[in-house]
Amino acid sequence: MAKAHSFGPIAGSTTNVLRSSLSVCLLHAVPKARSKVRTVREALTNRTWASDISGALTVGVLVEYLQLWDLLEDIALQPEVEDSHIWKLSSSGQYSAKSACDGLFLGAT
Repeated sequence: MAKAHSFGPIAGSTTNVLRSSLSVCLLHAVPKARSKVRTVREALTNRTWASDISGALTVGVLVEYLQLWDLLEDIALQPEVEDSHIWKLSSSGQYSAKSACDGLFLGAT
């Protein structure tokens, strides 16, 4: 059985894609206490993630909500498949402190 990942700070590849794809508006509209306990599986089942949004529905939140809805529309979870994590900042796909430091300076002149 696959591990359950939360939407917390270092929760795995799905969360990282979502965090890098979105601005902070939508992320701030979800209470931190909720994002720390919600698993990716729970969030994607019946689009439960949408019910976690609270507070003011600003234009930014609504735009990001619609973008996320489109991103997640075709995702199908496979609970029997073990999660894999690929570190995109190294050719091996494995995390290292060096690759993280190098990543900080990507695009810097």
